[in-house]
Amino acid sequence: MPSVPRGLGKAGEARQNAQRKVEDALGRKIAGVVERAWGRDVRRGKKGAKNLRALPDELEGILEFELRKAARTSYRGWRRAVAKSTPATRDAPPASQEVIDRMVERSLKGKTWRKRLGEHGKRAMAALRAAKTPEERAAAIGKLRAQAAALARTEAARLNQQARDRAVQDHAGDRLAGWKYQTMEDSRVRPLHARRHGKVYKKGQKRIALPDGPNCRCWYVPVLKAVRRGRRG
Repeated sequence: MPSVPRGLGKAGEARQNAQRKVEDALGRKIAGVVERAWGRDVRRGKKGAKNLRALPDELEGILEFELRKAARTSYRGWRRAVAKSTPATRDAPPASQEVIDRMVERSLKGKTWRKRLGEHGKRAMAALRAAKTPEERAAAIGKLRAQAAALARTEAARLNQQARDRAVQDHAGDRLAGWKYQTMEDSRVRPLHARRHGKVYKKGQKRIALPDGPNCRCWYVPVLKAVRRGRRG
């Protein structure tokens, strides 16, 4: 019978808790970039408009750097966590930089993080141009700040899931039987996601890409084939 370790044991739970902190810190950092740009705009008055127009490009550059760093850190962390909790079936080499890059640029529901950030930026810039009062401008930049922070957290969660999957596949090999959908099992879980809780997908079966929506905290737990132990003579 397959075994389903919740979060890959204590090492996996520790890694997951560390990842939550990464996601929150990244969200705050991206929100801070918007806040500082808005502060410069306020101080400069009309001359600060050029600064805000360059904000989407500034956000893209910083977010790209942070996501690449998060992907490398998450993958290394999950390799260590998986090694502590799952018997190895092969000695797989670490993922190359090319693999890490593919993780970062992989699309989610047909859109890359660049595309989603660009869409948020365009809407925010349009709202800024249409704003007639300081209050309307503050509301527009506040919305961009919240959207950019949520996007950063969501993308960090996406990378975490990909890094976990890659680490498990590298380490477990043929012992991997499938994946179990796991929620946080609290009041904040979306009803649709709660209904998926516990669903098991066989290895190779198409499964829902995670995160499934902004701030989604769901993840997949690997289902491993039981190890057969030899009889004692």
